[in-house]
Amino acid sequence: MEDSIYELLPHPEIVAPKAPLYHSKHNGTTNPNNFEMGVREPKQNATMGLAMGTITVDPASYQKAHTQKLTLGKCSATDWVKMIRKDPVPLRAERPIMGKRSSKDFVTSNALETIKAKPPQVDNSDFWYTSKPDFGKVPGYLKRTKRQIAEERAKMDAYLAAQEQDEQAQELPREEKEQLIRMLKLKWQQINSDFLKLPFALDTPAKKKRKELYEAQLQQIEKDIRLLERSEKLIVMAG
Repeated sequence: MEDSIYELLPHPEIVAPKAPLYHSKHNGTTNPNNFEMGVREPKQNATMGLAMGTITVDPASYQKAHTQKLTLGKCSATDWVKMIRKDPVPLRAERPIMGKRSSKDFVTSNALETIKAKPPQVDNSDFWYTSKPDFGKVPGYLKRTKRQIAEERAKMDAYLAAQEQDEQAQELPREEKEQLIRMLKLKWQQINSDFLKLPFALDTPAKKKRKELYEAQLQQIEKDIRLLERSEKLIVMAG
């Protein structure tokens, strides 16, 4: 099944192309000591913070307490402490005012204010349902529900149709399967024999077309034979 006239032709040797050589972007004149860790000689743009030996701050000259006034926003720290403190406790000599009473009748006053009060204004445009933009239209949730029901019904119909096809399907007997494979092999040998009888020079469109037709038929038969030999069970659909 694998004999072909093309196997007689010499196959050219394919040589893989070599990858281009690596060339560094550096010129090779850089001092290697600049790449070592812990180099103490100064390098341009290779320091963080102040350079070594330039820190001249005296550790004893730290900032003393109350030498700088702390400000929080627009108020000072003293004003801020005064704002968060509670009111002072009254002194022993301070006495509250005793015996002071009001002559106002709160029951009558509240009743008069309630009687004279006007009801709040209500916007009728939002109150009446007939004035709403979606009045008389099908709600969106009903449309979504109908669409979901239709999709589920279509899935159920497809499932039932597949079940019906499975019930009508029948398994192909092993003897018929082997007979079908033998017939395909005989068909392949016949087409391959006609294919080998073609002339070497395909100088006409008819010869080229016949060659392409033979090749397509041989490939299809080989594919069918592999499929039949690989499959353990074959299901034949009715109809």
